[in-house]
Amino acid sequence: MLNGVERLFAWDAKSAKLPAKAVTNANRLHGLQADLLNGVLETGLMNESLFSKLIYKATSSLRLTSSDSPRELFQLRFFLSACLLAIGVGMLSLVCGIASGQYLASIFISFFVTGLLLHLLAARLGFRAKPLMWSLLSLVTVFLIVISLVTREIDTSQLCWLILIPLTTRAFSAPRVEDDQPQPSSRVTFIASVLSVCSALLIVMLHDLGLTFDQPRLPEPAWLVASNYVLFLASVMGLVLLYDFSARMMIEELQRVRQLLSICAWCRKIKSEHEWISLEEYTKMHTGSDLSHGICPDCRESEYRKAGL
Repeated sequence: MLNGVERLFAWDAKSAKLPAKAVTNANRLHGLQADLLNGVLETGLMNESLFSKLIYKATSSLRLTSSDSPRELFQLRFFLSACLLAIGVGMLSLVCGIASGQYLASIFISFFVTGLLLHLLAARLGFRAKPLMWSLLSLVTVFLIVISLVTREIDTSQLCWLILIPLTTRAFSAPRVEDDQPQPSSRVTFIASVLSVCSALLIVMLHDLGLTFDQPRLPEPAWLVASNYVLFLASVMGLVLLYDFSARMMIEELQRVRQLLSICAWCRKIKSEHEWISLEEYTKMHTGSDLSHGICPDCRESEYRKAGL
């Protein structure tokens, strides 16, 4: 997860045409900078809640390849967290379905969980976050439509699950690098809401045409109704919390990285945006203050010794 921001310190030593020893020293310096960055981000996690720590550990253990941008890191973190949440809810739904005798629905749920596991495997193998998010959105949409067509009578409670479609697409409105606060996702949410409404209309139309799996709707015991409500609430609130967590983590990482200065190990210039400037110029640019030059006691004595005084 940290490789995306470590790139801020990366540079091509070979293209700089430095001697071999200088290249070795530069690589060591880059490694120290990367370790410093990792330490800063890990320290930030110490102040997070237990929920944040669990999500961080779970997602970082599933993806070891580097990402191209903080935006993709955000999408990847949300994707992995959403898959883990969906697998947990799916397994509980599978148990409830088998216990209540809804075997065909349980088969579809098992296929859905298998699809989620394949998505996690694809992420582990290094697939990009954006195609994975589109694939996950398609999987969720198809599953919600198919599971609503199991019984010959329409189950209006199943339509409520379609709210997961706009919640899933919030990952496409990831914050940008220059943002200091998470940006509103109204446009993406509106498009996803239209997709959700169209899916609901499709389900109603297929039921009217009799294009269902023609399973009888069994009476649901009280424990099953309560379980479905709890799983639905966990899915909705879980996705909301995961989005907020992913966005907050991204903003905090960027803010911590901005607080780290990259200094040339030779001339002591500071990297500001896309150029290297002197310490005096950097101070003038960011504080508006001018620097006056003096000499410290240690350097004065050293210079006196060099001059034989």
